Amino acid sequence: MTAQLDPKLIPRTVESQTVAVKVPREVNITLISSITIITLIAIWWLVTTLGWIDALFLPSPTAVLQRFNDLFSNGYMSISLWSHIGASLGRIGTALIAAVITAIPVGIAIGRNKIVRGILDPIIEFYRPIPPLAYLPLIVIWCGIGELSKVLLIYLAIFAPIVIATATGVRSVDQAKIRAAQSLGASPMQIIKHVVLPSSLPSILTGIRIGLGVGWSTLVAAELVGASEGLGFMVQSSSQLLATDVVIVGILIIAVIAFILEIGLRLTPLNPTIGALIEGVNFNQPLTPEQKALIEAALLKHQVIFFRNQPMTAQQHAALARQFGQLHIHPIYPNIPEQPEIMVLDTEFNDLRDNALWHTDVTFLETPAMGAILSAKKVPAWGGDTLWSSGTAAFEALSKPMQAMLSGLTATHDIARSFPVDRFGGDPAELEKLEQAKKKHPPISHPVIRTHPVTGRKALFVSEGFTTRINELEAKESDAVLKMLFEHIQKPEFVVRWSWQANDVAFWDNRCTFHYAVDDYRPQHRVMNRATLMGDKPFYQAD
Repeated sequence: MTAQLDPKLIPRTVESQTVAVKVPREVNITLISSITIITLIAIWWLVTTLGWIDALFLPSPTAVLQRFNDLFSNGYMSISLWSHIGASLGRIGTALIAAVITAIPVGIAIGRNKIVRGILDPIIEFYRPIPPLAYLPLIVIWCGIGELSKVLLIYLAIFAPIVIATATGVRSVDQAKIRAAQSLGASPMQIIKHVVLPSSLPSILTGIRIGLGVGWSTLVAAELVGASEGLGFMVQSSSQLLATDVVIVGILIIAVIAFILEIGLRLTPLNPTIGALIEGVNFNQPLTPEQKALIEAALLKHQVIFFRNQPMTAQQHAALARQFGQLHIHPIYPNIPEQPEIMVLDTEFNDLRDNALWHTDVTFLETPAMGAILSAKKVPAWGGDTLWSSGTAAFEALSKPMQAMLSGLTATHDIARSFPVDRFGGDPAELEKLEQAKKKHPPISHPVIRTHPVTGRKALFVSEGFTTRINELEAKESDAVLKMLFEHIQKPEFVVRWSWQANDVAFWDNRCTFHYAVDDYRPQHRVMNRATLMGDKPFYQAD
C-alpha cells in the first residue's frame, strides 16, 4: 500500500510544461506580443529614416504603406489586388478540398490495415521530405504550365501531413472502444463512422491545419511557372523588377492570410495521461458544429480540457454548457439567482473544505454528472490550483487480479460524507436545506468499476468525497480496499495540475476523473462558477 500523497507536492502543470515552481499568473502575452511588433516596426522606421539601409533593399514603413494603398486602388500589372488574392485562395482551396477528400480515407486505411500501411508508407515518406521546388520541374513536364500543375503541387504538399496525422489518430484509438462496438454488432463501416472518426478527429484537424500551412507556404513555388496572377506571382515578378516595396506588401499579405487560415482550435496535450489546452475558441460566441465536435472528441480523449482567457457572464456560461447537455442545480451550494444552474464557489461565503479532497462530483445522484464546466472569476495571487486524476489510467494500472476482484462490485455513495451537519447546518435555514437534500438523495450504490458509456473504457468510480463502503465486502475489508484505491488514484502518473488565471475555463469528464482543489491560499479570496452537466446511470460491462 502506498503512502498518502500530499497534492501540494505534485508538480504543477502550466499549459504544456510540468514545472516545480510557480509561474507568475498575470503575464499578459498579448501585450508582450503587441509591444514586440511595435518595437520591430519602430526599429524598421528608424534604420530607414536615418538612411542606414538603402531604400532599394529596405523601403520605409511609410513607403510600403503607400505602395499598399496604390496596389489596393490600382492593382498590380493591370489586375486588381483582390483578383491576385482570389487566384491564390482559389488554388489553395481546390488543393485543400482534394487533399481532405483523398488523404483522410488513405490515412484511415493505413491506420487500420497493416498491408495498406506497408504499401503506402514508403511512398509517402519518400516524397514528403522533398522540397516542392525539387519536383516542380517534373510536374511541369507531366502536366504543363496550366492550373493543374499549380494545384497539384499544393495538393501534394497538403496531402502528406493529413495522411500521417489521420493514420496516427486512427492507431491511437482505444481498442476497447472498437471491441465494445463489435460486441454490439457494429459493421466495419459503422465502427469507422461512430468510433474511429470521432476519436481521431483532433488528430485529423491538426493534420489539416498543418497541411494548410505547408500548402500556403508552397504557394510562391506553385505560381513560379506560367502564372499571370496570384500573390506568389506578384512577389516573384516584382522581385525581378527590384520593386522591393511590392515584394514586402505581397509577403505581408501572404502572412496575414496565413494567420487568418491558422485561426482555429489548437490542442496541446498537457501530459500523456490526462489534460489538454485548447486555444482558438471564443465562448462569447456560439460554437460552430466543428468546434463542438472537436471539444467533445478532445474531452473523451484527454478527460479534462482547459481554455485560457474566456470571460463569460452567467448567462453565457449556462448557454455554453447547454450545448453539451442538460444542467443540474446543486441542492446545497448557492447559485446565481437569475441563473440557478450556475453554482457559486466563493470562499468568503462557502465552506469549501469538501473540495480539498479527491472526489467525483455529485455521485450521490442516481445519475451522476456527465461533466462540469468551471470558470475562474477571482483567483489568488498564489496557490489555489486544481488537480485532476484519470480514473481510467488508475484502473488500467491495477494488477489483473485486482481488476478482476473489483469488477462487478458496487459501492455506497452518501451525500452526508462531504456535507456534514457541523459544517452545513450552522443555522436553521441551512440545516433545513441540508436535511431536505439528504432526504431527497439517500445513499445510493454505483459500480466500483464504471464502463464509460461512450468510449467503453473502464475507470475507477469510488472517491473519498462520497464513497462510504464497498457493499459486497466486510467492513474492515471495504475500509482497506477503499483506502488503497483512494491513495492509488493520487499517483502523479495519473494527475494533471492546473494553475488558474482569471477567466480560465476547465471542462472535465466526470464519468472517469477525480479532482482536488488545493486549499493552500487562505486568507486570499477565490471565486469559481460551475455549470454541471447531467449524466446517465453508471454501469459495469464485462469484456
